[in-house]
Amino acid sequence: MKIPETQRRYCPNCDKHTEHRVKRESQGPRLNPSAHSKGERRSRRRERGYGNSGKSSKQVSGEKPTRRVDLRYECQACGKKQTIGRGFRVKRLEIER
Repeated sequence: MKIPETQRRYCPNCDKHTEHRVKRESQGPRLNPSAHSKGERRSRRRERGYGNSGKSSKQVSGEKPTRRVDLRYECQACGKKQTIGRGFRVKRLEIER
């Protein structure tokens, strides 16, 4: 998928449409806010010791064929960055200059 490097988008800080520069951000480390939730504690307790791991042993492993793209739009007027939506899945992204 090809995306132009600069786009005219709405900037909520300037409250008008301005030129934005598109930049692809790398995915940060995966944060797990539910690391101490009841279900997580139950699964860790189940996996301890001997015997079958239960539900967690049947999970399918492997990566998905596409990754979700994280795009940041930087306003050229004020310099603020915005992320729009959750991104989208694409196999290859090309930012055209």
